[in-house]
Amino acid sequence: MTNLFDDAARILAGPLLRRQALKALGRVLAGSLLAAFGVRQAESQANGGNSSPCRPACGRDQICCPGGGGQAFCIGSGRLCCGNESCGPGSACCTGSNGQKFCSGAGKTCCGDTSCGPGSICCTGPRGSRFCAGEGRRCCGATSCGPAEECCTTGSEPFCALRGASCCGNTSCGRTETCCANTVCCGANQACKNGRCEVSRS
Repeated sequence: MTNLFDDAARILAGPLLRRQALKALGRVLAGSLLAAFGVRQAESQANGGNSSPCRPACGRDQICCPGGGGQAFCIGSGRLCCGNESCGPGSACCTGSNGQKFCSGAGKTCCGDTSCGPGSICCTGPRGSRFCAGEGRRCCGATSCGPAEECCTTGSEPFCALRGASCCGNTSCGRTETCCANTVCCGANQACKNGRCEVSRS
């Protein structure tokens, strides 16, 4: 930069006409820019032709992973960067509840701090926790219900009851029972009165 200013000062102080001086200044400026570009290009080529953080530079069929707060590293083109590791084909990169990244495994889907296999579904519990429900099951609060069950939502938290039963508060009533005030099940010979089961006189 100092040489550029010195050259410009000499041209302006010389006997050249204004137009000739401007042309000379243009040539000096262009030469300086080309020289600077050549230096940067040479540095880039020395670093693998890009601004990759990987040192030494990755090979032709590799990509550079920045690393999750760690040192950058190179992986094969068929893999996926995932924090401080890399995932193989068919695997997804998951982010756990603590922010740490991990690989789901081939054919699996991310689900909170774990991953669900084929046929499974990811459930979200009432407090935000996530878990897997196996094939044929369905989410129900903090648990999952099987094919012969139904999800009751009449209580303080969802729960599973046998299909055909009736949901009643935090419990479920059998086929011959009736739910009384959403708190208790009354038998076949009982009637619900004022929230309590009493023997029927009829």
